[in-house]
Amino acid sequence: MYSPAQCHLQDRRFDDSIGWLDASLTDLVGHIQRRYHEPLRLELPALLAALARVEIRHRRHAATLTPLRHLFDRFSRGLLIHVRSEDAVLFPAIVAIEAAFAHQRTRPWTEIARPIELLEADHASAAESLSHMRLLTRGWALPDDACAEFRALYQDLARLERDLHVHVHLENQVLFPRATALARMVAMSA
Repeated sequence: MYSPAQCHLQDRRFDDSIGWLDASLTDLVGHIQRRYHEPLRLELPALLAALARVEIRHRRHAATLTPLRHLFDRFSRGLLIHVRSEDAVLFPAIVAIEAAFAHQRTRPWTEIARPIELLEADHASAAESLSHMRLLTRGWALPDDACAEFRALYQDLARLERDLHVHVHLENQVLFPRATALARMVAMSA
């Protein structure tokens, strides 16, 4: 489990681009949930807590840290709602559509384009929030008097930003287009 005192995200050293165009949608959904969604549930609250501690400890940098904390809090809450929505509604629908196609069955609800459109808008909003955080911190640039936790926090925020870009790419460019195409095929076979 992520320890806020250590302020280090899980090590994520593997290539996320291999095989996902050919893998089953069910496998891709499972990968996204395990690799991105589950860690976010732990990391986001821990990062917010670390940010609050750093803000208190480094009051002289409040002009950066206080707006960063507020922005991160809104970003974090929105992202956790987004992840819950994907896990509870869209991802089970995608898995069911794939199962229906594999077994030559029809699925009553195959219209996933609108939910995907809404989730893609969330992705754009999350990317915009991260961009604002990056600008606010001048590219995660640390002040000279930054403590170890401050340094780890910015490293972890930069890693979160990189991971989120890969996560969103997998959904927007791989999962969602493949799921939409399959949903159309299932709907046409009904």
